[in-house]
Amino acid sequence: MERREKDRRRLFTWRQKLSLLRASAFRCSRCGVSVSQSDWHAHHVIEHSQGGATELFNGMVLCVKCHKEITNV
Repeated sequence: MERREKDRRRLFTWRQKLSLLRASAFRCSRCGVSVSQSDWHAHHVIEHSQGGATELFNGMVLCVKCHKEITNV
């Protein structure tokens, strides 16, 4: 089995966030509620702690409520 090195960058960049937001049509990927540029979170589909990359293919837009539900915060 090939071992992957953990992505050193934990947070999505401003440009990555903007790309995610535009690709989602300014909607939460989970519940579909409209979000603005300031009331959402960029979430790793495969958690960073589980080896998920901080790249667009592994990111999704979540409203604050959905992000809290998913991460149990």
